[in-house]
Amino acid sequence: MGVAESEFDADVRDTLLRIYFSLGAEGIERASQFVASDNPITAEKYLDTTMLPEKLPDWLSEEDLAYYVSRYEKDGFRGIINWYRCLDIYWDRTAHLAGKKITQPTLFIAGKNDPITYMVRKAINRLPEMVEDLRGIEYFDDCGHWISCEQTEMLNERLLRFLKEVD
Repeated sequence: MGVAESEFDADVRDTLLRIYFSLGAEGIERASQFVASDNPITAEKYLDTTMLPEKLPDWLSEEDLAYYVSRYEKDGFRGIINWYRCLDIYWDRTAHLAGKKITQPTLFIAGKNDPITYMVRKAINRLPEMVEDLRGIEYFDDCGHWISCEQTEMLNERLLRFLKEVD
């Protein structure tokens, strides 16, 4: 078992709760307030960079969390961790797509507070030149990384409107 698996698998419920909360809008907001207060953060492990919430986020039920915990307790985190470990391999395997444009109608939606959008900002900015039929780039307020959970109704309404546009 690798270092990451050992850390994540040690307490599956704690790991999931920390990751879900910390990448959600409320967790991002709390983290920005903490960092802004100039308190030093010394992280030895990934989970040291996350926060354990006092209560579940509104968008995460105890029933859903229990289900996710049961699945990760059964199989562990190795599968998802390996996905990230293989990012360079994915680029190698799709080298033949370099410079190709996406021709399908496309709508990019993300949470306004999703930290991943900052990591891939250059790629998002290039969407108009790489996507021939880009219908929009939209960011939902009060939303972090878990857009389908944090803003379910808004996302479904927007996706249905998009599907009608391209029908």
